[in-house]
Amino acid sequence: QASPVVDGLFMWTPGNFTGQSDNQNIIKADSTALSEGAWVRQGTQSIGFRQGGTGAITRTVEAKVREVVSVIDFGADATGSTDVVAAFQAAADYLYNTYGRGTVLVPIGVYKFLDSVYPPTGVRWEGSDALLKAGTNNVTFFKIDGSSGREASYFSRFHGFTLDGGGYSEVVGFDMRNWRLSAGLYDIVFQDTDYGLICQH
Repeated sequence: QASPVVDGLFMWTPGNFTGQSDNQNIIKADSTALSEGAWVRQGTQSIGFRQGGTGAITRTVEAKVREVVSVIDFGADATGSTDVVAAFQAAADYLYNTYGRGTVLVPIGVYKFLDSVYPPTGVRWEGSDALLKAGTNNVTFFKIDGSSGREASYFSRFHGFTLDGGGYSEVVGFDMRNWRLSAGLYDIVFQDTDYGLICQH
């Protein structure tokens, strides 16, 4: 018995699909042999997008969606159940390594920290009333050390977070050492942290 077809966007595609039908991505038409063509699932790389307005060009949905980088894209759990440090770091590192700068979005939710994130220079953090919560003692949410070069914090910006100590001890919001130029904190709430901000220039 064939497996049920999964919902999605399919386009009729001429060609020889003999032996490739799986009822998931390639589907045989009722009245046409697979040697003549099949219904093929379309991913975001195949779907066009065009912004309204004069001069707009057609791009793929994939290219449009990739304009925004979110910590959830890299596996961050927004329920507060599991540690998100690796996901936060991966999102920031992707922007730094690919573009040298950019903005990481942190959607509304609860994010559990068991260690520190080291923000690379030029990467901005934009929260949407996100709650970052310590999950153990001795947590520093963000560590910035300008002496390392990579974490020099040029043009770094943090906006729209609540940093919650979660009842644990020795919890620090930001530890900023040897930082310089533009490292800004906007609409940051420190809740039950031992130290909100440690600065050593």
